[in-house]
Amino acid sequence: MSDKSLAVSDLKETVHPFEADAGESFFSLIVATMREGVWFLDSNGITTYVNRSMALMLGWSESEMLGRSLFDFMDEKAVQHARNYMDRRRSGISEVHEFRFRHRDGRDVWTTLSTRSLHNLSGKFQGTMATIQDITPQKLVEEELRSRKQQLRQMLDQLPLMTWSVDSSLRVTSSYGSGLKEVGLENNQLVGLTLEEHLSSWDLEKAEAMMSAHQRAIAGETVFMEIEFLQRFNFNIISPYFDKDNATIIGAIGVALDVTEQTRTQQNLEKSENLLRSIFKSAPDAILTVDESGRIISFNDSAFVMFGLTQTEIEKIKIQQLVEVGMPCDSFNHFLEMLEIPGVGCFARKTHGELIPVEISSSRVGSLSLWTLMLRDVSRLRELQRQVVSIAEDQQRKLGREIHDDVGQELTGVNLLVDALRSDLEKVNQADELNRLAGIVRQRLKRTQSLIRSISHGLLVSDLDTEGLYQAISSLADSITDLHGVRCQWKSPARPVRLPRDSATQLFRIAQEATSNALRHSRASVITMEIVADDSTGEIELRISDNGKGLAHDQSQHDGMGMRIMKYRAGLIGGSLRVETGKGLVVICRVRELRDNG
Repeated sequence: MSDKSLAVSDLKETVHPFEADAGESFFSLIVATMREGVWFLDSNGITTYVNRSMALMLGWSESEMLGRSLFDFMDEKAVQHARNYMDRRRSGISEVHEFRFRHRDGRDVWTTLSTRSLHNLSGKFQGTMATIQDITPQKLVEEELRSRKQQLRQMLDQLPLMTWSVDSSLRVTSSYGSGLKEVGLENNQLVGLTLEEHLSSWDLEKAEAMMSAHQRAIAGETVFMEIEFLQRFNFNIISPYFDKDNATIIGAIGVALDVTEQTRTQQNLEKSENLLRSIFKSAPDAILTVDESGRIISFNDSAFVMFGLTQTEIEKIKIQQLVEVGMPCDSFNHFLEMLEIPGVGCFARKTHGELIPVEISSSRVGSLSLWTLMLRDVSRLRELQRQVVSIAEDQQRKLGREIHDDVGQELTGVNLLVDALRSDLEKVNQADELNRLAGIVRQRLKRTQSLIRSISHGLLVSDLDTEGLYQAISSLADSITDLHGVRCQWKSPARPVRLPRDSATQLFRIAQEATSNALRHSRASVITMEIVADDSTGEIELRISDNGKGLAHDQSQHDGMGMRIMKYRAGLIGGSLRVETGKGLVVICRVRELRDNG
């Protein structure tokens, strides 16, 4: 007989407790009222007694459980375990173990059983007694914790990071995370190594930095650091590792997030930013950033030079006050709208009032309410253009003088000879027909002389003032009417206007080119030239219109050299030129009127 077995001399074969003596009713009462379950089984595993707590634990009544096999209160999977335990009881082994029963409603009931083998005095196995505690709530908590731990482990394994822990001697106690694969490691591969051993293959400076970070963490500090290893960048957080009571530091915990892509992107952005900053600072053009009101936010050194202002002064001024775009602008939106008008004249105003011709390009900064403006000083370009035009004007005047002096004189001589010929022919009988032909030759010579005189006068025009412009355009209109059979009319402005001499001269050249295009391409019968003053903008318009076919059938006159030359001349005097078509063609050149203040 096992020394762990219980000798009960008064137990019967069926193991009915508390029936041998009525004096034992006191003990029966105690067992019946115990919070733990009490279960007696005979040698075949048949229930001979259960207390109320045991019956309630499985959802039955005491009477319903009596006479039923132990195996009736478990699923098939648990039966095999129960048979093994029954064999151990027969061998006299008493023990404590966990077991899973099945409740009447089908759910699992986890218990802790304290079991005893029951033998009679002769050593024969009589059955089993067990006291049972319901540990289902604890089991559910344990299962939940186990499940969460498993989920956490899976998350750590899948997240693109590494996490590890070391004890107070800097020996690795765990290492997890998919980031380990990036450096050729598996989960927990580092466990057992000291941190120094793991870092022995690292660059000395980086290894020392990591060792120092862990030592600081064990001393109670949380360390943040970024470090490069195997061409990968990791952002590390190394913190103290406390015991379960959160009272004593027992090591350090580290987390490393792979930030390679972010770091490289940041590095590229910094390179681009530095490059743009260098370009911005050293660009020869003035570059300004303005907000939606036109207030200047940033500017480069060239802006100081262009406007002649200090940094404090520029920051207090709106761009509409520094740049003129054809007319006063009461808002920044109006200013931007004016920039969209093709050929609009733009001028930067210096502190002493001087206007510098500029070309402006603008763009919005992404989705922000900011705009970048780039202003290019074209005053030197305009001066070179004026010099080129001046050279061309000199050549035209030279050509005009040669035509007037040489060709004109030759034609005058020929005309005198024709007059002499007609005089001689009048003395000859029957010379009427020859005389008539000589008259036709004389008329054509006069027409040629008029045409050459008109051409030479046009080439000789130079440095006109406003009054000279009126006279030159009027003469041009008369010449077109006389020589080409097209009615050309000139309308002077309703009020006197004043123009700079270079503006007056270039406007006449534009009028010449526009009427020449009309005569060559438009098939017009009427051409009108007029000057209109716009008091609201301080500008005047030269308008040349015709009743021809417009641009619909001959786009070449819109894109050809003549139109380019007119736009070029308009640009020289800070003006704009546009073309409108419909019933005929209208060429409009707008320039600033000369004001009293210059």
